[in-house]
Amino acid sequence: MRVLVPNSTQIPDLILDHWMSRLGGAEFKVLLYIARRTYGFGKASDNISLNQISKGIKKRDGTILDEGTGLSIPSVTKALNQLVSIGIVIKTENYNDLNRGRIENTYSINLNWCPQDNPSDTQTKSALVAPDEGYLKNLSTPEPKENQDIEVLKNVKEGYSKNLRGGTQKNKGEVLKNVKRGYSKNLRHKKQIQETVQETAARESAVAVELFLPEEELLKEKLVEYGVNRFDAKRLAKDNPEECRRQLEFINFQDDFRSSKGAYLRSAIEQGFAPPKRYLEEKEREKQEELLLKQRESTFQHQKVIQKQRQAFLNRAYCTMCESFPDVREAFTSFIEGKKQSILKFKHSITPERLTQMIKALEQEEVKFRLFEEWLDDNPEWEQTLANQAA
Repeated sequence: MRVLVPNSTQIPDLILDHWMSRLGGAEFKVLLYIARRTYGFGKASDNISLNQISKGIKKRDGTILDEGTGLSIPSVTKALNQLVSIGIVIKTENYNDLNRGRIENTYSINLNWCPQDNPSDTQTKSALVAPDEGYLKNLSTPEPKENQDIEVLKNVKEGYSKNLRGGTQKNKGEVLKNVKRGYSKNLRHKKQIQETVQETAARESAVAVELFLPEEELLKEKLVEYGVNRFDAKRLAKDNPEECRRQLEFINFQDDFRSSKGAYLRSAIEQGFAPPKRYLEEKEREKQEELLLKQRESTFQHQKVIQKQRQAFLNRAYCTMCESFPDVREAFTSFIEGKKQSILKFKHSITPERLTQMIKALEQEEVKFRLFEEWLDDNPEWEQTLANQAA
């Protein structure tokens, strides 16, 4: 059984065994980047910009998802054109249909490609055959750009034509501006979804790493992430793991590093720096919030107990009134009759059927019980009488 390597991407063997020797360094770099963006995220194709291939992808908060190929954009363009011309990479050009502006192209790898000078012997040919098609079927192939946006463009164009049939030239200009703005917003939303999928995959890979790495190795990698050199990170993680964990918890609350974050973190672990002020303030805030939540929960539970006791008293008082206190029952019946008279005042503004329904509702036991609580609130002397008897 093969050992699963965490945080890795499957690369088809034929790329490494047969294609690599035929490609230049820039071409092979670009091919591997496309493989990472497609097979690495379970897709057969992906929308990729030249800037992403060159410099990588950085999130809005500054987190680097990947660093690209390190090639210049002209070198990326030249390598891509070569890969497309010989048939290894399939490129689909995408345009904004409103103004024909270029947007990210869609790239995929043609695993059925064979070189022009392919040897004739059967063994080599079989080695160059692409992986089973079932692998590609398991990849989530995004729809072509024009199919993705066909509904949006259809609605946009219909709405634009409808608005142009009437109105001034100025209004028409406003309509066109809003249409373009709405379409651009739709494209930005799709790009955000794509970035979210990539970020999720990156987080899942990070979790996989944590599951496989031992504690000391994991601490070392975290220290390296914050700028500590690997030699010091390994030494600190081995000699003082507890202080490493403690200072890693503090580091994001420290504002002044004087030299660099890595140098500060190394000194903090070696000398046992006290928690930063912002860390203590945050912990105090969390403590107060937790205390407030507990108080609210306690108040809520207390109110539930009071409400339950009140409900039990009302049940006993209602039964006691019906069985043993005819004078109290007569007073409550008069209260119900008063409610009926109040409803009859609106007989000219509601239908007879609705009026009958409202009168009959007052005869239902459930409604009477709710009105009983209202009546007791207005007549505390009767409530005290029933309470004494019910007790």
